[in-house]
Amino acid sequence: AKFASSVAGFYNKKHVMSEISNAFDYDHSSLIKNEAGINGRMASVGVQFAYGVDHFNSYYVHNQMTDAENRQLTDYIARVGYLLGQGKRVPKVALFYPIESIWENTFPSLTLNPQGFNPEAVKMSENVKEIALKLVENQVDFDYMGTEQLLQTTISGHKMVTPSGGEFTTLILPISTKPDP
Repeated sequence: AKFASSVAGFYNKKHVMSEISNAFDYDHSSLIKNEAGINGRMASVGVQFAYGVDHFNSYYVHNQMTDAENRQLTDYIARVGYLLGQGKRVPKVALFYPIESIWENTFPSLTLNPQGFNPEAVKMSENVKEIALKLVENQVDFDYMGTEQLLQTTISGHKMVTPSGGEFTTLILPISTKPDP
């Protein structure tokens, strides 16, 4: 969600949409239903709102919630969306995402398990994640910024300015390494 809202913000797009569903409400390894329930669904939407998503397309199966739960979820989305829609996200912190450095240290893996990847790539990825979570923990709004976006910014005084007029006063550079020759 944060990646999508970061790109939308950089290019001055007004909305960010997310598809919500109970696709992950199952432990697929054992096929045991692990339904999040109405509170889990609202929490999932709330986290996405916090990360800049403001439109939701629901794929929840209508008969898996009661009418009251359906009403509670849609009212929650409408109310939070209305309240947040009265303001504008203006993050002043950019977190550089060194995807090219991660690519340089990555060979195709046969698994999504981090143990199947180069330790340097995992180290860089984990460092970005740790920084992002620390920013969230301290309620500091931020946007991810990749190399392409960084190259499109200009410096004006002590600010990085995006082509759409966004301004960042802080750029955080996580660990980034080069592979051994």
